[in-house]
Amino acid sequence: MFLGLNLVELGVPFAKQRFNRFMNPPEDQKPESFSSLHFDKEALGSPMEDYMEIMMQMAMVMIFGISFPLAGTLFWIMNFLEIRVDLVK
Repeated sequence: MFLGLNLVELGVPFAKQRFNRFMNPPEDQKPESFSSLHFDKEALGSPMEDYMEIMMQMAMVMIFGISFPLAGTLFWIMNFLEIRVDLVK
C-alpha cells in the first residue's frame, strides 16, 4: 500500500506534465531555463500531510509493536523510502 501511494504521488504529476508536453509540443527546440522547467510543475501539498502519515505509522507501531516486533523495522524502512520520494518531489 505504501509503495502504491508513493507511485501515485510521483506518477500522476509526471504523467500530467508528459501529457501536456505531448498535446502542446514546443515550437522551437532551444533549451529551456531552469525556472521555466519548474514553472510547469504543480504546487506541492502542505508538509502537514506527510507529518500526519508519519504520526499514524508511529501510532500503529506503538499499538501493534508488542504483537509484531518487526513493525519498528518496517516503519524505519518505509520512512526512509518516504524521505527519498519526497526528495524527488
